[in-house]
Amino acid sequence: MKKDEIAFLELLTGSTPRFFVTPIIIGINVLIFVVMILSGVSVFNPTVEEAFNWGANLGPYTLSGEWWRLFTSTFIHYGIIHLLFNMWVLWDLGKLAERMFGNWIFLILYLLSGLGGSTASIWWNTSVVSAGASGSVFGVVGGLIIFWYLGDLSVPQAVIKKNLTSLLMFTGYNLFYGFTESGIDNAAHLGGLAFGMLLGILLKRSLPPVEARSRLRYYLGIPGAMSIIILFVVLAKGHADDPYVRAVVGSKFEERGEYDKAIIEYKKALEIDSTVSDIYNDLGVAYMGKELYYEAISAYTRAIELDSSVGTTHTNLAIAYLNVELLDKAQASFKRAIEIDPKDDRALFLLGAIYLYEGFYRDATISFEKAIKINPEFIDALYELIIEDPQRASVAGLRSLYERMTKTVIVERGGDQEKPIGMRISAIWVKTEAKARQILQDLNNGADFSVIASQYSIGPGSENGGDLGFFAPGEMMKDLETHVINLQVGEYSGIIETDAGYLILLKIEENKPPSMQE
Repeated sequence: MKKDEIAFLELLTGSTPRFFVTPIIIGINVLIFVVMILSGVSVFNPTVEEAFNWGANLGPYTLSGEWWRLFTSTFIHYGIIHLLFNMWVLWDLGKLAERMFGNWIFLILYLLSGLGGSTASIWWNTSVVSAGASGSVFGVVGGLIIFWYLGDLSVPQAVIKKNLTSLLMFTGYNLFYGFTESGIDNAAHLGGLAFGMLLGILLKRSLPPVEARSRLRYYLGIPGAMSIIILFVVLAKGHADDPYVRAVVGSKFEERGEYDKAIIEYKKALEIDSTVSDIYNDLGVAYMGKELYYEAISAYTRAIELDSSVGTTHTNLAIAYLNVELLDKAQASFKRAIEIDPKDDRALFLLGAIYLYEGFYRDATISFEKAIKINPEFIDALYELIIEDPQRASVAGLRSLYERMTKTVIVERGGDQEKPIGMRISAIWVKTEAKARQILQDLNNGADFSVIASQYSIGPGSENGGDLGFFAPGEMMKDLETHVINLQVGEYSGIIETDAGYLILLKIEENKPPSMQE
């Protein structure tokens, strides 16, 4: 090491003997990341939602009152690589900057630069969920550049030139990389850099330090820095008048189930621009969450008036009609949705349910088959639909429909032969475990399963029992199939706990489709 560099290090140590702010900042960043990981966040690739929930910066939320996100976002990182890079740079530069500015002025520089970077981020792009210490780190870089360039330093020019060149190269490379790669918030980098430079001018001191100048920094520098941040926040606040920003706020409230707040934000958005059909649709969804079905119908209808080409809006309107029992209108809206998007499995399935309800079994079958072809998981949904109303399951048309829905038999390989297998299941469903245990005891004492099953009332929400139908493997809900797949014909399962209650299942028949005669 050259003599002038040794002299410079001695000068820094004499100016700021203790070096502790940088390690503390790094420790806080690491600690927060560890806590995030322990809570279940991915080590390498946290989701945007996870980052947001931990305090990342999102313009609509930040601009609508959650100002703390400007600060918390500077301690949240998108994975361990992001964290390690920022902390490595901070350690390398922080040791220098903290001794040059002094401990507390360095802390002010770091924190206010982070706030500046966060503000620039939401000003540039209000819909990006931004996080990371990059704005703060670039602020440190900016402060150092100004310090080297304008500072009153008793330092050899060779040392100044060497450090200034390194900082400029670091800044240029990282900004260029940020502009050429996606997923990098260069607005935060530029904002932090700019704030760091401004703060460097306001808060710089001489080396060696002069006490009078030190005091002046507190009286003029800090209020000046805060004024700059407030100015940028005011500029960013102007973006809150964008209807799409308001809509994003509404959607976030909606995701949380805070429908009242979502409705307020959607209405604010529509006050700004009442011609955006998507926002009317979102308003309808929020009304549905509040079970305000007629208000939802009004919102969806307005959305369709503005743009009738969106199939999901017609589907949403149909569902709202279903909730107020306007079946004819619901049917018409489902049909329109399917015309727009023939692969709208939800519309197809629910249209089939209307046909089923009205007794048009052939039309219901066609609609269900189309839905299940698109989304095989609707087999379970159809199963639920039928057992909710066993009376309909007893008529020939519905039983024929159900046979058609389950007619594709899965082949089980055994030895050199292939044989189709299937099973017919009956069930007793009750609401309480105590009643289920009593029934199981009666069965063990010789009671007839079908007799007990026939004793229960029938209808949605009630306890019931009876024949569920014929299933090929894979067509029954997995958590139920595992309880009966290995039973012998005539054997019944133990008590099966479900979200809806307690089941006891009986295997009636196996290996062949059932007779569909009454």
